[in-house]
Amino acid sequence: MQRVVACLQGTTITFEDRRKLIRTGTLIGLTPFHSELIIAIAQDQARRGIPPRSIAEQGTGQLECIPAPEPRPRSSPILRAMWWAGAIISAEIAILIWLL
Repeated sequence: MQRVVACLQGTTITFEDRRKLIRTGTLIGLTPFHSELIIAIAQDQARRGIPPRSIAEQGTGQLECIPAPEPRPRSSPILRAMWWAGAIISAEIAILIWLL
């Protein structure tokens, strides 16, 4: 919510800022729809005349309807190393087959 408040220009958000906020929401596990809801809640609070520093506080009740982001699975360094090793070995085999 703080990022949305930082992008507010009065009661509006520019198209480019909106796209950045949705992209950021997607990176932390929110759907674009839920990112749009958070933006709409912040804009609604601003339209009601709530000062920017209080918007996140005042919007907590409305934010409860948005599910928490699902954590994205992260691959381990060992798994990435194994993938790269497999790719290199496959490339070497393909080169050997091509040369023979």
